[in-house]
Amino acid sequence: MISGFELALALILAGLIVLFVGATVLVQLSAPRGWMIGAYVTLDAALIGTGLVLLPFTAIG
Repeated sequence: MISGFELALALILAGLIVLFVGATVLVQLSAPRGWMIGAYVTLDAALIGTGLVLLPFTAIG
């Protein structure tokens, strides 16, 4: 069974991966759409924010 710490860590890592991939995609486009930028920011905020909120409530070990 997955612990709370592993879940929080997975959410934070997923958010960072999406952040770097999304930034790379947006930089390569000549004119990124507004909804694309909004979707990446919303997804990153949700993943990283949820992981950071859960982190203090988890017990390591």
